[in-house]
Amino acid sequence: MDKTDRAKMSTMTGSPGTSSQIAPITNSDCEAAVDVLFRSFHGDPTLRWSFEADREGYDDRLRAYLRLGDEWHRGLGHPAVAALSQSGEMLGVAYLMSPDIETTERDLDRLIEDLRRVVGDGCAGRFQKQNAVVDDASPDSESHLLALVGVIPEAQGQGVGSKLVSWTLRESVDHPESEGVLLATGTERNLVFYRRLGFEVVAEVDVDDLHEWILFAEAREPSGGSADGASDASGRRGGGA
Repeated sequence: MDKTDRAKMSTMTGSPGTSSQIAPITNSDCEAAVDVLFRSFHGDPTLRWSFEADREGYDDRLRAYLRLGDEWHRGLGHPAVAALSQSGEMLGVAYLMSPDIETTERDLDRLIEDLRRVVGDGCAGRFQKQNAVVDDASPDSESHLLALVGVIPEAQGQGVGSKLVSWTLRESVDHPESEGVLLATGTERNLVFYRRLGFEVVAEVDVDDLHEWILFAEAREPSGGSADGASDASGRRGGGA
């Protein structure tokens, strides 16, 4: 992270209750961001289903997907930010897809092709199936998509996740074309956390034995306290990182 990015932190702070600061993820931060995602999402039901956690090599497949997703997401120009401690440690990350950046069929095909290369045809197919089901059930609106948000285990419960999600809500408020923020999660205990921040469940879907909740928050200033109730959450529509 260069000096310019660090200078932005003072103007990108979120809700009170934590000393962490928000700053953009740069190329030099990508491995640290992938590590945060790996630690946050290792137990995520959706990713465990998609990448076959019960089969040998799950850790390698998960890390390969997260690294590829980070590269794909930021390569298209979508915003991604990190929550940093006062000492500069990365505590959490959020990857947000903006409605004014078009994701073409060619972009999606390239993602799936690369995913097949690093995780195999079976896992890439499961990932694609889950995305298709969530996409079909999601509201048809011009909204931001919260692709991934995660906080390292030792920083959970300190308001870091709330700060990251609040940043996404302010992004939607500041964007003239955005109606709000959309996400999906396969973790039921995350629902209380998101509802406290203004999200409502708009659909529920099943993908084989996996259950997913789709949530939406209208573009408005974030509500709720700074307490963290979620370790991970994801809204993987269109293959966002």
